[in-house]
Amino acid sequence: MMEKVLAIVGPTAIGKTAVAIKIAKELDGEIISCDSMQVYRGMDIGTAKPSLRQRSEIRHHLVDVVDVNEEFNVSTYQKMARDAISEISGKSKLPILVGGSGLYMRAVLDDLQFAEGELGSDIRKSYETDNDEEKLELWKSLMKRDPESANRIPYQNQRRVTRALEVIESSGELYSKRLMNWENRRSIYNTFLVGLRMKRERLYERIEERVDEMIHMGLLDEVRKISEENDVISVTAGQALGYKELIGFDSGDLGDVINEIKKRTRHLAKRQMTWFRGDDRINWIEIDEEEEEKIASDIIDLVSRRGFIVR
Repeated sequence: MMEKVLAIVGPTAIGKTAVAIKIAKELDGEIISCDSMQVYRGMDIGTAKPSLRQRSEIRHHLVDVVDVNEEFNVSTYQKMARDAISEISGKSKLPILVGGSGLYMRAVLDDLQFAEGELGSDIRKSYETDNDEEKLELWKSLMKRDPESANRIPYQNQRRVTRALEVIESSGELYSKRLMNWENRRSIYNTFLVGLRMKRERLYERIEERVDEMIHMGLLDEVRKISEENDVISVTAGQALGYKELIGFDSGDLGDVINEIKKRTRHLAKRQMTWFRGDDRINWIEIDEEEEEKIASDIIDLVSRRGFIVR
């Protein structure tokens, strides 16, 4: 029988972690973080990482697994998260995948393959160019090797053209085959997906409140400590919201930087919702200012009615 996985998704700052912990307590589950930045040790405040107290109440997987100077990609995450699902299921507990990274969520749940090469791999570097004519030549090369992919990717989108060529060279597999798997939304688990959403205005208020709280908790000091203790910060870690804006900040108007973090976080939430709206498997729960207990109870009732769990 396929292993069961309960997935709880939604935009940043909506309150997924607190709700998931209450569900895990009720359903005897363990949580797998579905967040591309919570994997990094030392990046605690800015990633809204579950606290040590929360992690002592319910075991969390894929939190604090690499240092900030190490690269971490979706392929590595996929393997580690699937290993965690096997471990949790093997203890007759319920794996609960929780987070806002749509790519990471699909990487775990669906029949998708990813190149194992790091950002900045030799293959990718060999294709990097700012010259429009060279970009067109790259696209023509893709057209010869995988016409279906080339017809779906404009030549100006160098990142996707390069990605397609990298897959072909590193795996010998046509990128168009992976695109077909991507569109199928076929899970390898017995999956139940729940999404949390609220009115945009209130979500944006929560985002601004959270950023202010992070600054109050010492995000700037955390960023400075990371910079002081690491000569190099990985490409992925360096893109984390709140960190990339504050790295190197030592003078000027901190208020302007904070406003920029808020703006970019709002944009992130919008992108996350656009991503999740494209997945018709998600069962949406509309929330406002309900307590975590009520939201958790509503989700448990939903998965019980659908026969996913037996209470």
